[in-house]
Amino acid sequence: MAENTLVLTPGGYRDRSLVHHVPPGHVLDYADGRMAIRNLKTDIATEVPPSEAKGPTLGEGWIASACWVNDTQTPLTQFCSGWQVPEPPTVQDDQVIYLFNGLQPPGGYAILQPVLQWGVSAAGGGPYWSVASWYAVSSGHSFHTNAEPVDVDEVLLGKITLINRQGAYFSYNCQFSGHPQTELNIVNFPELSCCFEVLEAYSITQCPNYPASPSTRFFFIQVDYGNVGHPLNWVTRASVTDCGQHVVVVDPSPVKGEVEIFYR
Repeated sequence: MAENTLVLTPGGYRDRSLVHHVPPGHVLDYADGRMAIRNLKTDIATEVPPSEAKGPTLGEGWIASACWVNDTQTPLTQFCSGWQVPEPPTVQDDQVIYLFNGLQPPGGYAILQPVLQWGVSAAGGGPYWSVASWYAVSSGHSFHTNAEPVDVDEVLLGKITLINRQGAYFSYNCQFSGHPQTELNIVNFPELSCCFEVLEAYSITQCPNYPASPSTRFFFIQVDYGNVGHPLNWVTRASVTDCGQHVVVVDPSPVKGEVEIFYR
């Protein structure tokens, strides 16, 4: 792949041919094991053909994260997280920062995620905060809504909701509450059962490239799988610690949980 064909997505740089916009009124459909973007009004589906171009390993740009795996044999019906848009970085070096909650299937080969971003990605953006929803697979393809600007200190609620199940096939809605442009529906996919709260970043050359806020707390975390209030056993990880990045599970509650990611 030539360097100028690469665009940035949550999950890393991908060839432009692998990145697809899902317009309003469309869904991402995996019926019969074939990826297609389907128009809900006309029912016309545009198939996304397999590609020999490979995408990055999912999670390779993750700086710090918390993970909880639903191994209860009861599917998740909703995963919500609230967080406040942090102060912008004080130093600009064309960095891109992603903050999100996300769901993966077992094996981690894909992820559905409502994403807050600083900087420019394939979904748009600039030197400001914006939101979009994404679905990415390790085979290389990545799908997104358009990025919508948001304000510093705005409180976001990223929601992933199970909207239908037919046997082994699951359909999900992903969006930021109050931002309808970020709505992304995926239908007829394998079950998503691994919950994440994540800081991901690219082109960080110095600590002030991170948000000026000392940390971001994901709060009002709701993980609904028919549970009876048992605490969630979040597993935390900081892959990069040069600025003191770390993760703290403040409250493991499945209905009002809190996970805080520190930039320094």
